Amino acid sequence: MFPIYGCAAFLRPLYRTVHKMPLIFRGSIYAALIFLGEFTSGAFLAKKNLAPWDYSKNRFRIGPHIRLDFFPNWFLTGLFYEKFTLGNGFRRL
Repeated sequence: MFPIYGCAAFLRPLYRTVHKMPLIFRGSIYAALIFLGEFTSGAFLAKKNLAPWDYSKNRFRIGPHIRLDFFPNWFLTGLFYEKFTLGNGFRRL
């Protein structure tokens, strides 16, 4: 799971591009990209019979890999990562 969450570091160039846009727009973009990563990694792991999550019994799901009720969590997570990477979290080399 940690390598999957670590892929959020690839969003750093996006943070620099969209950080002046409205908060709702930025958070929605981040949530959509996290959903895309979740779907892609979930589908890949499911093919290898290694998927650690299965949302097939949840009513707010898209396939067995995405839960739409997680949108607020991913929205806030994306904004947190933005703040962390643009703030003091990562220093420019």
